[in-house]
Amino acid sequence: MSGAIALTPALAVGVAVLGASGVARANGRYPSATLIAFDPGDPSHFVLSATFGLVESRDGGKTFRWACESALGAMGAQDLVVAITASGATVTAKFDGIVTSPDGCSFHGAPELDQKSIGDLSLRRAAPHGLLAFYSQPRDGGGFESRIVESADDGQTWTEVGPLLPSDLYPLTIDVAPSDASRVYLSARLGAADDYASALFRSNDGGATFDRIVLPDTAQHRLAYIAAVHPADRNRIYLRIYDPTGTRVLLSDDAGTTVRTIFTGTDQLYGFALSPDGTEVALGGPGDGIWIGASDGTGFARRSDVLPNCLGWTDAGLFVCADQRVAPFSLGRSLDRAATFETMLRFDALCGYTGCGADTESGRKCPADWELVAPQLQTTCGTGAGSSDAGGNVSSDAAMEASPPRDASSADAASADSQPGNEDAPSIPEAIADPSGGGGCAFSPHRPPSRGRRGGGGAGRSLLIFLAGGMLAVRRRRHDQVVTIA
Repeated sequence: MSGAIALTPALAVGVAVLGASGVARANGRYPSATLIAFDPGDPSHFVLSATFGLVESRDGGKTFRWACESALGAMGAQDLVVAITASGATVTAKFDGIVTSPDGCSFHGAPELDQKSIGDLSLRRAAPHGLLAFYSQPRDGGGFESRIVESADDGQTWTEVGPLLPSDLYPLTIDVAPSDASRVYLSARLGAADDYASALFRSNDGGATFDRIVLPDTAQHRLAYIAAVHPADRNRIYLRIYDPTGTRVLLSDDAGTTVRTIFTGTDQLYGFALSPDGTEVALGGPGDGIWIGASDGTGFARRSDVLPNCLGWTDAGLFVCADQRVAPFSLGRSLDRAATFETMLRFDALCGYTGCGADTESGRKCPADWELVAPQLQTTCGTGAGSSDAGGNVSSDAAMEASPPRDASSADAASADSQPGNEDAPSIPEAIADPSGGGGCAFSPHRPPSRGRRGGGGAGRSLLIFLAGGMLAVRRRRHDQVVTIA
């Protein structure tokens, strides 16, 4: 490939796993969430993209339900990019296509994108039945075959936008200005002639044509990811620059023509969110805690010691994904600008409940997946081992009858007033033993519910796609999520 991708230790391990086991079920990664997406028309509906599938709530976080990787047709270890459209459909981008679901139970692939490695996905918030995405495939002769595609019908069908992108660039992220559906931004890594620097591409015609702006101090694979476009100002854009010494956050007020650094992390910054009114920015990562400042890049102050894997900000509060080994939750919410958090979800309280019929992908495939995922979460809830009929095979829905999920707000889950960020908070509960995979379910995290209740393509091609996806994997937790519900 042009601009050969270094086989880092992480990629080497991934290649070994791919070669040894093909499609990985319960992919072995520690359970964590990497992105939170909100419904633009329903404030109670949101979806977590996690290392073990999707976790969805349709009642503002009172209950959650799970869609496993097998139901999505997700191959191996990948960070799924998710958007929710105005119809309530969940649209998921994978390394081999795009799938949509109206209900979290049945998933339908877009045949025109089958086996296309989808790098990123963005909702057109000014026209929220529409989406923009891109695919990128390694070419046999070197370089990449990359193209932007769009959907106007909630991800059901897709058409090409403009010509193929130049073969020497590798696209990383795409975003549409919330206030103007014709303004599109694309970030990409350039080729050897540009010393593998990153560039921002700006379009005023919906992604058909672009102007290129090379970003300063990004040579040698310092990759640029779009963090957000301001909800009211199409020219204000935020970028995350990956650097081994720590993420830099750039701000431009003139659509990328000039940029300035507004924050530098001591580690990678995975969380970024704009407040619904666009006046404040929250950002952070596993080495920096959570910081909040003005959206013009001034006045940043550390607000919490919670170490975020992702952030989202809506009228309902500031949401944070965290590692439950060192925080009291997997998903928390703050109503006071990150001073304190309430627990919404702990992954170790999940029970594999999908809420789906046996004739759906989730209903057919997820019970077997849960038997592999549950031990990685250190729970027997929803498994044969946790049911009264431990010697037989039980579905996860049936297993909930015998073994309801633990209350996520009790035991080792701390209360909101004892969250990191409160100066009087007690020490964080001792970390649980290190599980190595993930799973999920529908359950009430505040109290137990009443008792009742990929394939194709060949190994050689998969390896090429996997290697090309290595840079996208660094992207984790790519965009902010900010929604104001009218």
